Amino acid sequence: MTEPASRAQADLLQARPLLVRTGIVLLGLLGAAGAIGLLFRETLIAASCAFVGRWGAWGIALGFFIPDATNLPLPHDLFLMMAATGGLPVWQIVVAGTVGSVAGGCVAFAVSPLVRRLPYIARQLEGRGAAVSQVVERYGAIAVAVGAITPLPYSLMAWAAGILGMRFRVFLAVSMLRVVRVAGYFALIKAGLAATGVPAGCDATDLAPSPAPIAAPVESP
Repeated sequence: MTEPASRAQADLLQARPLLVRTGIVLLGLLGAAGAIGLLFRETLIAASCAFVGRWGAWGIALGFFIPDATNLPLPHDLFLMMAATGGLPVWQIVVAGTVGSVAGGCVAFAVSPLVRRLPYIARQLEGRGAAVSQVVERYGAIAVAVGAITPLPYSLMAWAAGILGMRFRVFLAVSMLRVVRVAGYFALIKAGLAATGVPAGCDATDLAPSPAPIAAPVESP
């Protein structure tokens, strides 16, 4: 293992830097939710009501499944924000987010040994992905557990765990800690939106389509 890789591995799970990084992300999430609620209130309400009305809890599950299965830069928190504004019950949001995330992680775990040489996967596993792989190789399930509840990349943890041959039942067990991440981030987003007065729930006017303009009658000559 080279010195830069060793340093990256050490930095990744060191308690103090990890706690500081997590705290910064959580404060940033709280502030971002408040700022979006303040600056884009009407747009957020309209988009959230449309999303929840069409997709419901399934949309939340899909919003977590896709990035955790593929490591695409699709922010989970956007879906939590729309679910909170759209008025989905809290238990549905937490269950859907957790199930979608864990299902995505399980797909990443299962297919990673088969697709690791594909260009997209190979690029993801280089750089920070290499440090993640080294951490999973050294700490095993502990590393995946930390990735499940902190801003560390859970999807990369899942890929690394699959490639390194971790037992699936162990991976699945620690992945259930994603519920902590989903519930905690949702609570912060909810608090940020509430601080700026964004309502939770959609009334009939939010869900109804805008009426078509009425043309003025044309007078006969």
